[in-house]
Amino acid sequence: IPPFQYYLKERVSSGKITVDVLDAQGQLVLSLPGSNRKGVNKVYWNFRMKPPRTASGGTKMDIGGFVAPMVLPGNYTVVLKIGESAYSSPLVLFHDTADRAFTLAERNRQFETAMALYGLHEQLASFVDTVNARQKWVRSIDGKDKKTIASLKSYDADLEGIRASCLATKQKSIFADEERLRERITDVYVAVCSQEAAPSNLQLDRIALLKSELQQLQGKYQATEDKYMPLRKKLSGIK
Repeated sequence: IPPFQYYLKERVSSGKITVDVLDAQGQLVLSLPGSNRKGVNKVYWNFRMKPPRTASGGTKMDIGGFVAPMVLPGNYTVVLKIGESAYSSPLVLFHDTADRAFTLAERNRQFETAMALYGLHEQLASFVDTVNARQKWVRSIDGKDKKTIASLKSYDADLEGIRASCLATKQKSIFADEERLRERITDVYVAVCSQEAAPSNLQLDRIALLKSELQQLQGKYQATEDKYMPLRKKLSGIK
């Protein structure tokens, strides 16, 4: 893969240097750090976009947050930013028609599927943020009587059960086999992003199941919120 190259007459001593890749709509695909050395500088791009935001707060790292889909053929703009200055250049990516084992139609289906999983990761991340915020609030309340304290403990336990269904919360090693929804999404996501082929029927079926599982957890969380609404009203007036 040929690099982006730029020449600096002198070493840049202040200001951030980045190489941004924008799509045809002007949306940022990926921002790459540049070097400030005098002379010719090179920045390499693997034709992939920014990885998704994955659910946080688990006990082990999830590799889904380090993997990204390869972009589709089309028109892009490369923008070199040096401090407050910006220099742009057009870039066109073409599909390799010589590779008959991976057609453009298959590439499009692969990208569409990868992005569906990308979206699932980000939806789960937002959902876990919501659960974490509610759990933080519950744990911040100082119950004044035994009944309230017991209710808060029960509320926290229900929330922890939902959170523990979303991502690994017990085994700390990345090699551990504790697998929850986040890890199951990553399993399919990494496979789809890594293959030069259209998604299989098995992968598509798994995506449908993962979407359903997320919806069920969201429903369980809403039921939990409804269950403890009187308690929240009593303690803080939250509706």
